[in-house]
Amino acid sequence: MKRIPTIVLTLIVGFLPKLALADDSLHSTLDQANQNFASAILAKNIDHLVGDYTHDACILAPSTPRTCGLEAIRKFWSAVVDSNPKDVKIGTMNVDSTGDLAYATGTLVITDASDNVSNNNYVLVLKDVDGVWKLHLDTWTPN
Repeated sequence: MKRIPTIVLTLIVGFLPKLALADDSLHSTLDQANQNFASAILAKNIDHLVGDYTHDACILAPSTPRTCGLEAIRKFWSAVVDSNPKDVKIGTMNVDSTGDLAYATGTLVITDASDNVSNNNYVLVLKDVDGVWKLHLDTWTPN
């Protein structure tokens, strides 16, 4: 009877490294996507930005109305890139997932055309769409 708990514990501990690798892999994937997103803002690549969202995604940005759907998201990012930001840095802090949903939290630092720096925290909710994590809810708030 004492062998069963030992076997169960051995099995659980045996899976922990695999679970940690899965979390590390998701963190790396989402962090790389964030870096690509920041680069796309600076390159004014609207198609890349819009392509990172689900068809029914929403952006909840500070001091702006709720922005939902790809057409509205395209207009939102067009206005952002037209403001000529000088730098965008996105830091990925925490990630987790369950099923076809994931979230990420982190920092967003934007330097605008006048060298004003805006420090923000963000929360992203992502959906797995055909094996690709896409933004479903994108929100940030100033520090």
